Amino acid sequence: MENKISEVIDKLIPRGGNKPNGIYVSFEEYLSRLSNLNRKLYGTKHRMTQWRKLCEEHLTEFNKSRLVQEPIAFVENRLGSVFTFSSRDIRLENEFEVLLYSITSALSSVARVVPCFIKNSTHFHSHSKLYDLLKKQKDFDDIQLLVSKAGDVWATELINRRDIATHYIALSLTSSVSFSKKGKEVESKTITKIALTKKPIKYVSLWDDILPTLKSSSHEAQFGSDGEEIHKLLDAKNQIIVLRETPLPEKPEMIDGEKYVDTVYQNFNQYILDLLSALVTRL
Repeated sequence: MENKISEVIDKLIPRGGNKPNGIYVSFEEYLSRLSNLNRKLYGTKHRMTQWRKLCEEHLTEFNKSRLVQEPIAFVENRLGSVFTFSSRDIRLENEFEVLLYSITSALSSVARVVPCFIKNSTHFHSHSKLYDLLKKQKDFDDIQLLVSKAGDVWATELINRRDIATHYIALSLTSSVSFSKKGKEVESKTITKIALTKKPIKYVSLWDDILPTLKSSSHEAQFGSDGEEIHKLLDAKNQIIVLRETPLPEKPEMIDGEKYVDTVYQNFNQYILDLLSALVTRL
């Protein structure tokens, strides 16, 4: 896909030394905007390579965990219990945020290339408002449709996640192991890898986060048949940090973070390819 995009960008560079009709900025400015977009795309590709590398490293370490390999020993009590151990790689979370910034920055860059072909709109630079600009133009229905579809399928949601990371919270990606038991017997074991909230959220409950204690933290929950609940946040030595005897807030729905990023990156590249290909026809 990246090679096809490079080929299309090359087609957008006229030869002969003269600016073709249909471009409404100076020839140097037009080529400068294309060059900037090209650098943004290569930067995004680099960030994606780093993301995949860190995912592999994180999962290798997570899969070595004793809690993944072996069952946990429960202390018998009168309540049924759930014990959750969460593993979070700050490098991976940071790379996820940087990848979001790189993709949205590339969208802003392509939003500066499109107006080169629109008279009296050459200073435009907002991708989120690009659809509104194209609606006012004649003969731009194909590009307008591409922008609209991208916004509906992935781009608007991605930008919301970027904005939340900038203004509200650090985005969370969590791998975890959960055990449930009855008496001393383990009834079930659930392993979740690189989980991400399905929808962007502006607040993360402490009970869904990881306390900054040395060697991580854990959440133990106990449930009685009469609806009784006891929740504990514990440090690595099983010392209680927070004790709560009421139900917790409802957890947000989670999705596979790796699949989410792969899908967004594929959609992003296809969008860039289709949009730039549509501009080639206008030269």
